Amino acid sequence: SGSGNISSFTATNSGTAPVTATITVTPTFTNGGVSCSGTPQTFTITVNPKGQVNSVSNQIFCDGASSAAVNFSTNNTGSTTTYAWTNNKTSIGLAASGSGNIASFTATNTTAIPVVATITVTPTYSNGGTSCAGTPVTFTITVNPTPSVNQPADQVVCNNSASSTVSFGGKVLLYAADQPSWIDDVKAKLLATGAFSQIDIMYANSTTPTLAQLQQYQAVMTWSDNSYLDPTTSGNNLAAYVDGGGGVVCAVFATGGLPIGGNFNTASYQVIVPSGHTNNYGMTLGTVHLPTHQLMTGVTSFDGNASYRTTSSTLTAGSYRVADWNDGNFLITAKDDVGASHVKRVDLGLFPPSNDGFNGGGWIPSSSGANIMKNALQYVGGGGGIFDYTWTNSNPSIGLAASGTGDVPSFTAVNTGTAPVTATITVTPSYTSGGVTCNGASKTFTITVNPTGQVNDPADQVVSNGGTTTAVNFTSNNTGGTTTYAWTNNTTSIGLAASGTGNISAFTATNAGTAPVTATITVTPTFTNGATSCSGTAQTFTITVNPAGQLNQPASQVVCNNGSVSVNFATTNTGGTTTYSWTNNNTTIGLAASGNGNIASFTTVNSGSAPVVATIIVTPTFTNAGVSTAGATKTFTITVNPGGQVNDPADQVVCNSTAITAVNFATNNTGGTTTYAWTNNTTSIGLAASGTGNISAFTATNAGTAPVTATIT
Repeated sequence: SGSGNISSFTATNSGTAPVTATITVTPTFTNGGVSCSGTPQTFTITVNPKGQVNSVSNQIFCDGASSAAVNFSTNNTGSTTTYAWTNNKTSIGLAASGSGNIASFTATNTTAIPVVATITVTPTYSNGGTSCAGTPVTFTITVNPTPSVNQPADQVVCNNSASSTVSFGGKVLLYAADQPSWIDDVKAKLLATGAFSQIDIMYANSTTPTLAQLQQYQAVMTWSDNSYLDPTTSGNNLAAYVDGGGGVVCAVFATGGLPIGGNFNTASYQVIVPSGHTNNYGMTLGTVHLPTHQLMTGVTSFDGNASYRTTSSTLTAGSYRVADWNDGNFLITAKDDVGASHVKRVDLGLFPPSNDGFNGGGWIPSSSGANIMKNALQYVGGGGGIFDYTWTNSNPSIGLAASGTGDVPSFTAVNTGTAPVTATITVTPSYTSGGVTCNGASKTFTITVNPTGQVNDPADQVVSNGGTTTAVNFTSNNTGGTTTYAWTNNTTSIGLAASGTGNISAFTATNAGTAPVTATITVTPTFTNGATSCSGTAQTFTITVNPAGQLNQPASQVVCNNGSVSVNFATTNTGGTTTYSWTNNNTTIGLAASGNGNIASFTTVNSGSAPVVATIIVTPTFTNAGVSTAGATKTFTITVNPGGQVNDPADQVVCNSTAITAVNFATNNTGGTTTYAWTNNTTSIGLAASGTGNISAFTATNAGTAPVTATIT
């Protein structure tokens, strides 16, 4: 209540509905000391509440998805609330401003990172011709990018060989340098993998990362784990590698101490030159073909540990590479990604203490110590999500699981069959943020596992010297590709080259010796498919070349009629069996016309008056492994002489003291010489008791009284 006029005042309504106050005014007229009240009048003052809009939950959609309609609401009653809104990122598919509710629209994001639009909605309460604007409310609509995966190359590998790891790429941690809230999440993600590995950190500014920024990244590694030393307390080195678009620079720095040697503080960094020096831990650095005198900007000195130091606070392009070889190793690598508005990338790699981060003396992290992380994290401006990849394998028989997430690891390929086996790997990229997972277009690639090269075992061969071998046409049970054959021969004297490829043509076998010669042929099959060649188990077979049959020359023989003859054949051949067959052109000597083996003793026959000659032809045959080889024939003779024969001389009768006619012996034998030996049983006749040749004339003697008869034989 009051009197007089009502001054201006600040209307108040803290409620949600209009508040109406009724003002009753009573007039009083005063004159001559008398006051007269009049009829009261009433009017109202209505105070509307401020416009009010209930808060709207932030929304996250995938690129290309239909957004949920946003229906604004208010707690105000008693009249009408209207809403006006603005959108600071029209690229998401929503207009820059509007009124009333926001209808569903197609969310759009043509970039590679989430786009966050801030929607500011202003409520206005209208009643009695008066409109009252309220406090604006903001919410965000985040449109996640459509994840993509680089097209992996098809692979063709051999059975029992290692496939190549398939890294799909694009697994990056997007980071706004002034909001390091991602550190704990990165730590948790790394620990959850069970194998520290590589993360890519991307941050959208056009400058090279500073030392302070890299030290901020270093904080990722500051947790307690007995297996991995804390670099911020142990003095382990942090390494950074900068690709400036042509040169390569590596920097190493630490928050305390410098295990490698030399003075060091957190405001400097060090470049390691891998020039064969040995560090304080006794490891010999590998030889790397890099320039040794193109120093990075700001290098001021060189120490005895193959290290360059500088106090520059910004990494600049140069020509060196480094890896940190301390226990609890990790490597941060910062480099330019071409395009993407000069987006820089920092790779963090953490290697177990048992692995020094070297591979064969080089500078590539060992696959056992630095497998690419399955799920890298992504953050933008303090918010973020996870890029991931899921894949399926249509044919687990190749040795790869039926499905998995992240990269496809290297595995030992399996194909015990005879034809290539192809597995189709389908990889689907996804991006998850705020509980919303956005899948990208799947890509497929194949891993073909070739069978091991295989050759059927060729049959052994045994051939004769001078004979023609059977052509060796190699065959394989493998199909689906090409099998080639390479062979070696350990005994070229058989007439075959020491080595060759493809089938072995028929050739003339050679063996000039006296024993079989065996050559071992080793053939190695190689199966080729998809430009990948797979050698198989070698097969061996033999080609044995028998010598020709051989016979030592038998001696010819001359025997008498009714004599005894036997012939034993001999050979210098060894390693098999030599048999003999013979023919006789004159069976009258008492020997059959032909026979096998030695000639057994037989009684010779010649009833004629001249020598009889039989020609014997002997053929030797060498047999080994069922193959017989006839050799050169040998010829000898068996001559059977007739018995000596003399024609009967005439008897003579003479008187005492008269001459005996000379006796000249004669024979019917021919073809040789006949000699005569005689005896006389009565020497008193004047003839000696024996002699040879003819008997010459002599004077007969008989001093007796009766005839004397001498018998000459």
